[in-house]
Amino acid sequence: MKALAIVVALCGVSFADAEKDPEVSAADAARFVAFFDQVVDAVATNKDDCANMTKNLNTLFDANTAVIADAIKAKDDGKHLPKSADEHVAAGAQRMVADLEKCASDKPVQEAFKRLDKK
Repeated sequence: MKALAIVVALCGVSFADAEKDPEVSAADAARFVAFFDQVVDAVATNKDDCANMTKNLNTLFDANTAVIADAIKAKDDGKHLPKSADEHVAAGAQRMVADLEKCASDKPVQEAFKRLDKK
């Protein structure tokens, strides 16, 4: 699902790029991971209720526009998460894939995730 790729990319590029790209600050990494965890939790909590998932995702994205913008800028600047944060995001992404099974094809859920696309 493209939205999942966007969420993972939002939180940083893979650790494999560490040799050529600088890491985000520890404070930014903590903010990005905390936001990502909230997305994972919103999906998990509502995995059987696509309408509620959409509502919760949109509320979460509305409340975190600054974090989203900062994460997109960091990615555009070629920065990545520290290894431990990257591993945490990868594990969360795996859980989210399973929890998105029912709602992955739901148009409103897809539209909510599209809000994470770079403007």
